[in-house]
Amino acid sequence: MKLIPIEGTYLAWVDCRDLGLGGDALKSLMMDDARVYLDSGHIFGPEGEGFVRMNVACRRQTLEQALARIERAVNDQIGG
Repeated sequence: MKLIPIEGTYLAWVDCRDLGLGGDALKSLMMDDARVYLDSGHIFGPEGEGFVRMNVACRRQTLEQALARIERAVNDQIGG
């Protein structure tokens, strides 16, 4: 996973294509395993497939907790 550089916004696009997950599996990973709600990229058109959009306009502690949960879920998914 990699973050697309943010340019003057509070919405971050995260490239999840390296995980090799389809839309439903990626959504399940984020919502069910990481317990983080993110916008699925495909709802923004075909260019968004394999991406998620994260709103980072929150307290730093909240963001750090969400990122830690995502990291754990991804590591569990890929066996890391």
